[in-house]
Amino acid sequence: PVTGCPSQCSGRGRCVNNTCECMSGWSGPDCDVGNCTDCSGEHGKCVLGFCQCEPGWEGTCCSQRGSDCSEVPTCYKTDNCTSRGVCVDHDTCLCERDWTGDKCDKFSCKNLDNCTGHGLCVDIDVCACDWGWTGSSCAIPDCPLVNHCSRHGDCVAPDQCRCYPGYDGKDCS
Repeated sequence: PVTGCPSQCSGRGRCVNNTCECMSGWSGPDCDVGNCTDCSGEHGKCVLGFCQCEPGWEGTCCSQRGSDCSEVPTCYKTDNCTSRGVCVDHDTCLCERDWTGDKCDKFSCKNLDNCTGHGLCVDIDVCACDWGWTGSSCAIPDCPLVNHCSRHGDCVAPDQCRCYPGYDGKDCS
């Protein structure tokens, strides 16, 4: 059986008997609904109901220096998750959709199978393919140096052809 609280209470509450007890200013089953009304102090701002604190500051109004890490985890080493995620444990970020990385500072290409290991994610769901690979997720081998198998075979790996019966050679000519 699965135990614990959903999403570790999003870093905004305590898990007690598998239920999140949310900090003041937060609600919901995993404390992810912001009830921010006054966060206009000099160390944070209220954005869409959520209090966004500057790095090293925490609390409902961003007025706490981050000294009591047992109540509110802080992410000093991850620069407070670069505002694209929430700190759920000491220096551990839970990234928003479309973001990844230790600091939530890298684009996510989850929908493209992370560029299938043959490319680099350069924007949200946009891959820049390594040489020899093509397609939106870089999953299709490309054969430009062997004339794309002369249309007499299938490209099975970068510049490697599997020739159709009756054709031969590196480029199936």
